[in-house]
Amino acid sequence: MGIIQRQGIRGALTSYLGVVIGTLNVLWLYPKLLQPGEIGLLRGLADFAAIVVPFVVLGASPVCIRYFPMFKDEARRHNGFLSLLLLVPLIGFALFTLIFFLTSGWLQDFFAAKSALFSQYLYLVLPLCFCLMYYTVLESYSRSLHKIVVPAFINEVLVRLGILATVTLYAVLNMQQNSLLYGYVGVYALALLLIITYIHYLKAWQTPTYIDAKVLTKIPEMGNYAFFVLLGSVGAMIVGKIDSLMVIKMVGLTDGGVYSIALFIGTVIEIPRRAISQISAPVIAHQIARQEMDALANLYRRISINQTVVGLLLLLGIWANVDNLFALMPNGQVYAAGKYVVLFIGLAKLIDMSTSINNEIITLSKYYRYHLFMMLLLVTLTIGANLLLIPRWGITGAALASVIALFVFNLVKYLFIWAVMKMQPFTLHTAGAFLVAGITWGVNLLLPRLPHVALDLAVRSAVVGGVFVTLVILLHISPDANNMFTKMLNRLTGKR
Repeated sequence: MGIIQRQGIRGALTSYLGVVIGTLNVLWLYPKLLQPGEIGLLRGLADFAAIVVPFVVLGASPVCIRYFPMFKDEARRHNGFLSLLLLVPLIGFALFTLIFFLTSGWLQDFFAAKSALFSQYLYLVLPLCFCLMYYTVLESYSRSLHKIVVPAFINEVLVRLGILATVTLYAVLNMQQNSLLYGYVGVYALALLLIITYIHYLKAWQTPTYIDAKVLTKIPEMGNYAFFVLLGSVGAMIVGKIDSLMVIKMVGLTDGGVYSIALFIGTVIEIPRRAISQISAPVIAHQIARQEMDALANLYRRISINQTVVGLLLLLGIWANVDNLFALMPNGQVYAAGKYVVLFIGLAKLIDMSTSINNEIITLSKYYRYHLFMMLLLVTLTIGANLLLIPRWGITGAALASVIALFVFNLVKYLFIWAVMKMQPFTLHTAGAFLVAGITWGVNLLLPRLPHVALDLAVRSAVVGGVFVTLVILLHISPDANNMFTKMLNRLTGKR
C-alpha cells in the first residue's frame, strides 16, 4: 500500500489546497460578487457538461486504467495505446455535437420555464464538454503512469485559481455576463493545454497516428468492456449531477445557486476518497490480473477504515461549525437555507467512503457487467427520490434523495462482493470509529457558544479535531494512522 499512501496523501494534500481556494470561491467570492442565479448558471453548465462527458468519452478512461498494464512498454511508446485513447472520444464528441444541434430547441424549451438564462447559454456546453472530455482521458492516462499529483494540482488548484480570477475580473470591471461564461470555459481549455504539456514533459505523449497491432487485436475485447463500463460511468455521473439540474428545473436558478453552495461544503469530506481512488485503481487492476486476492482483501479493509476515520473527522468538523460558516459568508442568511443539505450530502459521502473501493473492485474484475445493473438501480432510485422529495422539501429533499440512493447502492455492492469474492471491508475498528465520533460529538455539544464567530469556529474545530484524533490514536482505530503518528513523533524527537 506504499505507493497508494504516498500518492494518495500527496493527491489529498493537493486537493485540500484546492479546497482552500474553492472555499474562498464558493463561500465568499461567489456570494459576494455573483447573484444566486449566476452561481446556479455556472453550476448548471458544469453539471450538464459533466453528465455528457462519460457518453462522449465512450469508455476510454476506464479502458485506459484496465488495459494499460497490458500495453505498457516505454521502448515501443506503449504500443500506440494513447492514439486509441485520443481518437475514440473524438468520435463520441462528433456524435454528441450532431445530437445537440438536432435537439437544442427542445433542450432550451425544457429549461426555459424556470431557468431562461440557462437555456440562453446552453450552447457553451459544447466547448466545455470538449475540454472536460480530453482532460478526463489524459488524467486517466497519467494515473496509469502512477502520476496523479500534477493532474490533481491542475484540476483542483489551477482551475479554481482561474475561476477566482475570472469572477473577480467580471465583477470589478463590470463586464457583460457572457464574458463571465466565456472566461469560465477558457479556464478549462487552459487546464487541457497544461495536462497535454505535462504528458509531453513525461515523454509519454504521441500524436494519434500510430496504433500497434497488439492494441488493434484487443479492440473487440476493450469495446465490450467499454460498453458496460461506459453505461456504469454515465450512471455515476448522472447520479452525481442530476440533483443540481433537477433543482434548477423544478425550483429555479436561485435555489440552484443555494444548493450549489451547500453541496460544495458537504462534498469536501470525499476529497480523500477521490485521491485514493485515482491511485488505487491501477493497483487493484494489477492485483486482480495476478489473482492476488488476499492482498486485495487487505487493501479493501485498510482503505475502508482510513476513509471512515477521515470522513467522520471532516463531517464532525463541518457540522459542528455549519452555523459559523454561514455566519461568516457574505449574504450567508440567504445560503443558510441549505444547512441540512450540508448534513445529508456529508452523510451520503461518508457512506461512499466507508464502503471503500467496492466500485473499483467490481468494475476492474470479471464481474464488471454486474456493475451496470447496480448503476441502473442507483439512477432509478436517485431520479425517483428526487422527483418525490424535491416538491416536498425543495433542496433539502434533493440532498435526502442522495443519502437514500447511495445507501442502497453501496449496500448492494457490499453484499455482492461479500457473496462472490468472499471479502468485506468492515471490522471492529469500524464500530470503534463511529463510537469515537459519538463521543466527540458529545464533547462538541458541551462547548459553550463563543460570542465571536471566527473565534468559536477556531476553538470548536481545535477541540473537535483534537478529541477525535487523540481517541483514534489511543484506541488504535487505524493502524496506518498510528504508524503515521509514530513516524511524525520520531521525526520531532530526532529518533530514526
